[in-house]
Amino acid sequence: RKLETGQKVIIGGMMLSMAEDDPQIAEQLLKWIDGNITRKTDLDRLEDVITELRSSFEKGFIRGL
Repeated sequence: RKLETGQKVIIGGMMLSMAEDDPQIAEQLLKWIDGNITRKTDLDRLEDVITELRSSFEKGFIRGL
């Protein structure tokens, strides 16, 4: 169980790092969050992450990426 949790943390960190540099990845993560995470407590926990993903996506959109 510990190993699985650690693997999820590593992959999640990797995805967030990639999303910072790639607005298409940020957009996809936002879509997955929107389509899969429904519990208010989970969404509340992700509020800052969602804000950062939106910012990354919008910056890329403005730059034409």
